[in-house]
Amino acid sequence: WKTLEMFLGMSQSEADDIGWRGTDEGEKLKSTYDWNSNGNGTDAVGFSALPGGYRSINGYFDYLGSHGDWWSVTWTGTFQAWGRGLRYDRGTVHRSSSVKDGGSSVRCVRD
Repeated sequence: WKTLEMFLGMSQSEADDIGWRGTDEGEKLKSTYDWNSNGNGTDAVGFSALPGGYRSINGYFDYLGSHGDWWSVTWTGTFQAWGRGLRYDRGTVHRSSSVKDGGSSVRCVRD
């Protein structure tokens, strides 16, 4: 994730930070369709991030159309892993550690 974010223009220190980071890197990742309230992106690198929402630890699916959350491969503890988030009303990327009992999307990367 950090490599991709820095390729899109984020600095190393921004990529290492938590919370909402960057300027327009999230907009470059978002698909050009399906985001609520005209919150579509430019899909500048073919990532085509869709707003699949997420699954709460209670088993409910929330924010379909307005949020997209993805796991990273990096664990931050026994029950948590780093993840990234995008929202319809932001062009930046959110980085946080989330409990694995919830559900986020995944992307496979070809070597």
